[in-house]
Amino acid sequence: MNQTETKPLTTTSTLRRVLSSHLFFFTASMILSMYILKSESSLIAYWFKVALSPINVFFHESSHAIAAFLTGLEIKEFNVTWYSGHVVNTYNLDGSDNYSRIVTTFSGYLGTTLFGGLFFLFSFKNRKAFILSLILIALILTCFYDKIETLQTMSYVIIFLAVFLLPFKKSEKSVGEENSGKLRVFEIVDAVLSYLMRFISVFLMMDSLVSPLNELSNGRGLDSKNLVNLLGGQQTYYVYIWMFVSFIFMSLICYILYRKESVKNK
Repeated sequence: MNQTETKPLTTTSTLRRVLSSHLFFFTASMILSMYILKSESSLIAYWFKVALSPINVFFHESSHAIAAFLTGLEIKEFNVTWYSGHVVNTYNLDGSDNYSRIVTTFSGYLGTTLFGGLFFLFSFKNRKAFILSLILIALILTCFYDKIETLQTMSYVIIFLAVFLLPFKKSEKSVGEENSGKLRVFEIVDAVLSYLMRFISVFLMMDSLVSPLNELSNGRGLDSKNLVNLLGGQQTYYVYIWMFVSFIFMSLICYILYRKESVKNK
């Protein structure tokens, strides 16, 4: 009876396995994202935040708009600029649709976390279908614009998302032996875009943790002020709820990655 010998794990092989782990990448991305968000002196961090600001605003305001649509409110305006945005809905003054308004108001930061999480998970599989869905949502919501800045910002958002549709890789069967090198280039670009998509998604989720607290300290926090008017209490309560739910959602993603790694290493 033949027996297969298994080689003991060396320090190098263990380190290589850890560094190639998706959970390690997620954790490292969280640390780097926090550094970028808190950095005030790094020029690279500054321009990275500038480049992703419209995506963050788009996810936030889209979450408001989708929640409004799903709960029966009519969308009158959808406007986003590079650093801010707003959605105007119709509502009844008698308070009969306060439930819809509460859900819509809550959805902003939580929706950014959800979109960020989906952005991460779909980077492994069906990435292009998910990106096409986001572009379709962006095109539909742009129809409700009221300011020309919205068209400019949404054009950037759509182009930014469209980058992740690349590369248009041919199947291996259709590629001859002479083109095998090009196929490897396509695969490398595809892998780079997947990891970039994952890092951006983690950054957006971390930003949805930090932004409510920053807005509260800066005396802004329009969503939390609206919730105070609708439900009472203090702004800090709603900020902590957003942060707690976002943290739970990110922990869930970590658990999914851990389970995926455990199955892979069995």
